[in-house]
Amino acid sequence: MFISSILKNTIKVLVTNPEIRKKAVEVTMKAYKNAKPKLKEISKAIKTTINDGLKK
Repeated sequence: MFISSILKNTIKVLVTNPEIRKKAVEVTMKAYKNAKPKLKEISKAIKTTINDGLKK
């Protein structure tokens, strides 16, 4: 959700402002690196919840 918004905005910047392309990529990669561990935690919690629900 949040990452897809960042990616959409980055693509808009890349298409319309090629001179700031490098900065847009840096910002996107930084946001992705910060969000990646949180996404893994969320994914693990969802899998656990589903597995617990299937056991009942």
